[in-house]
Amino acid sequence: MNGARAIGPTDAGQRLFMSLLMLCVALIVQGCGGNPDVGRFPDPGHVTVQVRDTLDRPVPGVLCELKTPDLALVWRSGTTGADGRVSIGQSEGGVLPGEYALTVAPPAGYSLGPAQSVATRVIVRSDEESRVLVTLVAR
Repeated sequence: MNGARAIGPTDAGQRLFMSLLMLCVALIVQGCGGNPDVGRFPDPGHVTVQVRDTLDRPVPGVLCELKTPDLALVWRSGTTGADGRVSIGQSEGGVLPGEYALTVAPPAGYSLGPAQSVATRVIVRSDEESRVLVTLVAR
């Protein structure tokens, strides 16, 4: 073993390996931290709707739809429970931050109040609950 050289990569091979390793590290750093928007998605929020009548009683069975602002597409929907509440998006993975229109379909015996419009503008913010109160008039 006198004068024997250790078996291993050649100097050229080591340089190539180190160059590739540095390139990979640079790409990873660029992807993770160099551009702050890479790999970032907004945290979803959700919308809680409370439907009550003019006597402040909960109204169950109201279909609530969260739509695109032009009312063309239903994004998420839900129906109020016995307490007159529905949380839209909380169990479906959330609602992306942005502007939406909330529409309600009053059940039999109820109509929209004079101060209620057909669609209510709702702004959903990242990782927050947006609350909407709807008042219906009993007929």
